Amino acid sequence: MGDCLLLTGPVHALKQEFPGFRISILVEDRFRECYDGNPDFSEIISIGHKAEAVRLLLRRFHAIINLHGGPTSLFYSLMAWGPRIGLEQYQYPKLYSGLAPKPDSTIHTAQATLSIFKWFGVSVSNCPPLRYETHSAAAETLPESIKGKDYVVIHPGALLDTKRWDSAGFGSVAQQLRRRGLQIVLTAGPGEEHFVAKVAERIPATTILFGLTI
Repeated sequence: MGDCLLLTGPVHALKQEFPGFRISILVEDRFRECYDGNPDFSEIISIGHKAEAVRLLLRRFHAIINLHGGPTSLFYSLMAWGPRIGLEQYQYPKLYSGLAPKPDSTIHTAQATLSIFKWFGVSVSNCPPLRYETHSAAAETLPESIKGKDYVVIHPGALLDTKRWDSAGFGSVAQQLRRRGLQIVLTAGPGEEHFVAKVAERIPATTILFGLTI
């Protein structure tokens, strides 16, 4: 999901410079909501829907850009027709029509992706902010305790334990934010409820929201 959201800034730069481009995004079905309502994307193609994937065999694009480099992304990029663009460090370079230089590994991911787009002809130097649309219907379901108030969302979960900060750290940050007059909202994905509860123990009277969509 992080990779999906980090792509929105560079794509916004691409769309601003070339507004006539129609941009399709191929994404896992569980993350397609990251682009829901985003006007920079003309089409969201879901990997999870077999019919959508099969239709790629009949599609022709002016360019097919593989930003991931793994075997799955290569497989899907080979399904559609059109010139294929990858990065020079990818495996099977002969399967690509062009190879962009490897981005600097020390810069932020969004800025690194923008550097690839600059190779395509984008001229801006700084990556625009990430872009994801608000949804008024979903906003109406928020608890009354935070409506009309300034609040901060803390999502302490992570796919891997090695990527997860400890509950005391989250609790300390939340307490400092509360002292600045901000409400604290904790969110969790499936299976993360226990860890969020540990964080909540350190933040009295906080709001916890389970079962949210992206």
